[in-house]
Amino acid sequence: RRSIMSRPWVLAGLASLLTWASFPPLGLFPLAWLAGITWATLASGMRRLDRRDYWCIWAMSAMTWAVLLEGVGRAFWANYIGLVFLSSYLAFYEVLFVGLTRVAIHRWKVSVVIAAPAVWTGLEFVRGYMVTGFSMALLGHTQVSVTPLIQLADVCGAYGVSFLVMFVGACIARSLPTGDRKRTWWPALVCGATVALVIGYG
Repeated sequence: RRSIMSRPWVLAGLASLLTWASFPPLGLFPLAWLAGITWATLASGMRRLDRRDYWCIWAMSAMTWAVLLEGVGRAFWANYIGLVFLSSYLAFYEVLFVGLTRVAIHRWKVSVVIAAPAVWTGLEFVRGYMVTGFSMALLGHTQVSVTPLIQLADVCGAYGVSFLVMFVGACIARSLPTGDRKRTWWPALVCGATVALVIGYG
């Protein structure tokens, strides 16, 4: 019997909640790392996702963006109408992340350790320029208070920090046992070494 935690709508809801909580007003930055694990787990799962699953991911993400950017509407009531459209648009990036990462993993046989951070960071970059650009609330922005970690940004910007957070999440997701796959330790070791190098540099 499949665990409830393996269901796409549960993973999408949990990933969205963790992502939101890692930004202000809560600003619980460690939760961004857990969000990375959850997004990577959702994207790498063996279960085939159907259209309903992707719409569920979109709905969860749209609600997250709406709450995260709620302050946009405070200046004038009509801004809330724009917030609905903006949140609906931004939510498609999470859908694209899951879809493109799954293609890379299951069709092109790319490891989630590479696919998830590359796709996530690539989509953040596209979001920063598409339709005049919207580069607020990058995953890397959640780590702004972790000074030794964010020194990485002087080399590759906030996108590099986003890549690191999702890379760690993907490594841990790959290490966990799922279905017929047993627990493996090499991704966790690579993850630990990478984080140690980044903090050492910082």
